[in-house]
This record gives sequence, structure tokens and C-alpha cells, in this order.
Amino acid sequence: MKKKTIMALMTLFLMVASTYATIAIQTVDNGTLVQLYVNPDYIQKSVGETFTITVEVTDVIQLYGFGIGFSWDPAILSYADHTVTVPVEDHAGGVLHAPILKIKDIVDDVAGTYELAISSMNPAS
Repeated sequence: MKKKTIMALMTLFLMVASTYATIAIQTVDNGTLVQLYVNPDYIQKSVGETFTITVEVTDVIQLYGFGIGFSWDPAILSYADHTVTVPVEDHAGGVLHAPILKIKDIVDDVAGTYELAISSMNPAS
């Protein structure tokens, strides 16, 4: 029973994270819809196993900053690690151009929250 509960809560976490991450999506000037994904959209793991999610943005132009947040129930999931893949000059699949200003990169594993805010600085290429 506990395994089913954890699976259901992991799925719910990913659904909430996906919903939260897609709130601010808008179309760009050429009418293309910017896409923001949390991948994978479903994870099935046993108790004690580690999993990885990625947040990906596609079809974006003239992005100069972003903020994102995740939350989870720390009684069920525990934070392990994260990697921020900006700027594109350092990470081929990243977003934003250098120079960047990391405004917020805070994990609170007791509360079960993560917040990230980054901005490109002038003269971002």
C-alpha cells in the first residue's frame, strides 16, 4: 500500500510541477507557442530510488530572464541535487546568454521547496 501511495504522490508532484511551470507561457512575435516541459511527465520508482526531472524550454526567442519554483512533500520525497544549465555559452541545451545574474537558487529541503531566478545582463548576446 505504501508503494502505491508514494507512486501516486510522485505522479501528483510532477503534474503540479508541470502545471506550475507552464503558467507564464506566451506566444512569441511570430505566433510560435513557447513550450515549457517538465520531463519525464511520469515517473515510477520504488521507495529509496532516486529520479531526475529536467525543465526544458523550446521555441523561445529574446528570453532575458526566468523564475521557476517547485514544491514537494518532504515527508515523502527528499531533495538530492540539482544542476542549473545556464548560460548557453556553457551548456549547449541551456537558455539565456552570458553574462547572467543568478538572483535566487534556493533549496529548502525541510519545507520541500526550490526557487530559481536568473537574468541575462547587458550586453547579453
